[in-house]
Amino acid sequence: MEMKHNDMKTQRFTLNFFSIAAALLIFIAVVTIPSATAMNAPYTFRVEERGDHTLEVSATLKPWPDPSAAMKRYQTANAQRTESLIKQDLTNPIYVQVTFAHPMDWREARALAQAVDLQVDNYLMVGTGDHGEKATTIYNRSFEDAPPPSIEIGPRGQKTTLWGVMVIQGRLPAMEASLGYLARNPNVHMVDATAVEIRHAIQRNPRWQGKEIVSISLPSPFWDIVWGDGP
Repeated sequence: MEMKHNDMKTQRFTLNFFSIAAALLIFIAVVTIPSATAMNAPYTFRVEERGDHTLEVSATLKPWPDPSAAMKRYQTANAQRTESLIKQDLTNPIYVQVTFAHPMDWREARALAQAVDLQVDNYLMVGTGDHGEKATTIYNRSFEDAPPPSIEIGPRGQKTTLWGVMVIQGRLPAMEASLGYLARNPNVHMVDATAVEIRHAIQRNPRWQGKEIVSISLPSPFWDIVWGDGP
């Protein structure tokens, strides 16, 4: 997993479709969305081809005078994309990144994932360190075993009290009962289905046809959301 879970301000996550061995990067190429709406898209993405010819993708927000406005544009585009996918009533799972409106109790997050048939690949939990500073950690697994109330992270083993789940990544059907329910849940801040659009854009580009995407890194506003007063 490429998420830097020991960073104190991690705002980017990677959707891993399966694990692969580390390989030397051959080159890095910047790719923009090849569609009529490319100029209006609130993000751009970069494609890295690894030594085994698989692809890693990183999406970033387009620069905007007001950084918060850039994220709002991204969220608006995601809301519109989500509604479009729901109308298509797709039964095949799509990749999504879910950012909660506040730290969710682990059991509540697991129950919500089960209710919408979300196959969890990984999730991020937030908390505070010994001196009240924000901290994060990633669990590269589904909701199998509940995490402890506190953990030690970082090279110095900083004790972190976990508040709850803030981001989930995984796959679910693009149907009203799954994607629609999740998008309208008051505990959810944003459902990000940008990975679907990026995959389609790459598959249409002759340069990348036939090559497998192994990860997509997406921005998340979780760090700037008020986490509350603790667990």
